[in-house]
Amino acid sequence: MDFILVLIALAVLFFCLFGLNFLLTHHNQSLKYKSIEGLRGYLAFFVFLHHSSVWHDYLKTGDWHSPASGIFSQAGECGVAFFFMITGFLFSNKLLIGKNKPINWTAYFKARILRLGPMYFFTVSVLIFIVFAAGGFVLNTSPGRLIDDCSHWYFFTLVGSPNIDGYNNTYTIIAGVRWSLVYEWMFYLFVPIAAFLFYKIKTSSLVLFFCTVLLIIIYIKNEWSLIHLLTFVSGVLASFLVKNEKLVKISRHWAASFIILFCLLIIATFFHHFTIIPWVLATIIFCIVACGNTFFGILHAKSSQILGQMSYSIYLLHGIVLYVVMNFILGIEKAKSLSDTKYCLVIAACILPLIVISSTTYHFIEAKFTGKGYKMKRG
Repeated sequence: MDFILVLIALAVLFFCLFGLNFLLTHHNQSLKYKSIEGLRGYLAFFVFLHHSSVWHDYLKTGDWHSPASGIFSQAGECGVAFFFMITGFLFSNKLLIGKNKPINWTAYFKARILRLGPMYFFTVSVLIFIVFAAGGFVLNTSPGRLIDDCSHWYFFTLVGSPNIDGYNNTYTIIAGVRWSLVYEWMFYLFVPIAAFLFYKIKTSSLVLFFCTVLLIIIYIKNEWSLIHLLTFVSGVLASFLVKNEKLVKISRHWAASFIILFCLLIIATFFHHFTIIPWVLATIIFCIVACGNTFFGILHAKSSQILGQMSYSIYLLHGIVLYVVMNFILGIEKAKSLSDTKYCLVIAACILPLIVISSTTYHFIEAKFTGKGYKMKRG
């Protein structure tokens, strides 16, 4: 099922993007790293394929776990790792550019909230509505407990992600993607500390104290994977390497695209989990892309840029699309009985509504608030 689903899904995706080329205009806040922008969309899409495979096993076994297939397992694990690398790269690069210049940390955190918050809050609101819809709109817990559980989710699950209204495995509604945002916020809180320690940027004691305390609290309340923390380091490394003009020139040569392809094939073929060797290979890939490699021109294509701009919406909403299709449109029992071929077709049918919905939420939620965040930082 692996290659068939990937090929069908990509064919449907490119068909959707072909249509979007004529309907949408790409608005990029920064064209300096077009390859990274183009990469984002494919990462989010492959996380969608990862969770499509997770759902396939979940329907059969009732256990939510990483797919047995190396391709689909790495599509999610490696995909999220690249997202962390992008975060590490962009913020380290900003610190390098603004070295020795004071930073308005209040504006920085407000901009982060405006970037991640509105779309995330919308997603959590939809999740809560689905919980009540699945339970027949009957309250199964006390109002106080409900408010407490919901508040955990609205605060990015930084100190836990309890089941809402007693609904078992609430996290499956959004395919469990909330865990990665905890890592993101950990990194955002670490940025002022890193600015002070490593980039020699003057930072107030109050900001350093505030960030340190929150980091400790979040660290205690969550489980951590060292390999995922290392992916941020990969992004930081890339921010230094892109300053090397000779390396940039080599990376932009068409032959470097084959290095990316070779590394991807090794990761997908030989590894079922994101461990040290996949991390090293992924770091090589990311550094080449950060230096401007277009991967045979794909990453700079307008369709890729459009997909990239809606990647956050795709990332947050794909789980809801899968959940609604399996539970409300097909029904769990019918979904369980699908053959592999029919399941592939169902997943393919999910792509168009996912792209349309994500495009809509990007333009009406993400873009509107992200624009305010950019104005705030510049002002």
